[in-house]
Amino acid sequence: MERVMSKAIEFEKENFWEKFVRYGYGFKKNTSLKKAVEYSVELFRLAEDSIWFVGGSLDAELWANPEVIEALTAAKDRNVEIRIIFGPMLDPENNAIRDFWRKYKDEYDDDDRVHLYKLGYRPQSQFTVVDGKHVRVEEPHIPRQPRRAWVRHNTLMLARRLELDFTALVSQAVEMTQEDQL
Repeated sequence: MERVMSKAIEFEKENFWEKFVRYGYGFKKNTSLKKAVEYSVELFRLAEDSIWFVGGSLDAELWANPEVIEALTAAKDRNVEIRIIFGPMLDPENNAIRDFWRKYKDEYDDDDRVHLYKLGYRPQSQFTVVDGKHVRVEEPHIPRQPRRAWVRHNTLMLARRLELDFTALVSQAVEMTQEDQL
């Protein structure tokens, strides 16, 4: 009985804090692939200037989803800068992100608005920053396992902090070129 009560109290605490973060700070939480796609697409549609994201292997479940690729393509067509960091390798099943990157490197190489960077290690944090104010931060997870992430709009302080992390990661990464094998 004690164990059951302990679990119930633990659940209530977790539920309380999730509600507190969500309502107190305006965060939206996603715990499913469907919500991850929905919130990522929402962020990419808001983009007016830049989309910067850091992912591990950019797993195909999320990053090759047709809605996500369509939203990235629409952002690129609006002349939004897109910078992507992954490491140490792309998900072998994620041909969509490879094709997206190659298409824009082929067609628009002169405008230099799509960049893909490779780290020699898996980044500890995975996040997206849009226009320096909208963010999506994933909790650490194993690829192909349930993911949890938090999304917040108009959060300049958090976005600026993540941009610093992004800049530090870019300095450690190698920018991919057309000749590189992904």
